[in-house]
Amino acid sequence: MTHGDVRSVRKVYGRRVPGGKAEIRHQVDAETLFPLVLTAVGLPSPATHKVNDTEIIQEHLAGTVGGDTLPDGGWGLLPEEITRSDDGVLLALADLIGSNHDRNVGIWLRTPDGRIAGIDHGDSHRGGIPMGNEFVAATFFTVDEDERGHPTARLIDNDLSPADVAVVRARVEALAPQYEALGRGAWHR
Repeated sequence: MTHGDVRSVRKVYGRRVPGGKAEIRHQVDAETLFPLVLTAVGLPSPATHKVNDTEIIQEHLAGTVGGDTLPDGGWGLLPEEITRSDDGVLLALADLIGSNHDRNVGIWLRTPDGRIAGIDHGDSHRGGIPMGNEFVAATFFTVDEDERGHPTARLIDNDLSPADVAVVRARVEALAPQYEALGRGAWHR
């Protein structure tokens, strides 16, 4: 689809989605709201319009899928030059805020201007800390063993200053009306 100079993608949910209508609505609302979080942290994100409970229209975001930009195709851990880059840290922050557990080598892009952008957000807003998300894990946590040998997550230092966090917090708090409009105020709290 093309609207003026903007290419867009129509996504229709509902075919073979386990969880039925509630899951379909979750994915549509997550795809609609998570790009707002990406914008709030300062990353490129596609403009997204919810058509109804099963359909969105989303701006096409140009770029190369993350794994295709890596020498090994993305097998193994993402390199620190990606996860600890300014955009990598911002993507991790957005994923932490939006509880996006599903971020892997196929769910981010390198844009033509070299930025990192998140894509495919239907599994965001699931609740909890997304420890399986490589960007979140590499930016905010390290896994150690406790005295009994069980894995335990420990916060690690990152480059976000209190002033950075305050700016992002204000931007994210300003998103409350959009969340409420879709009946997803609980996701925003």
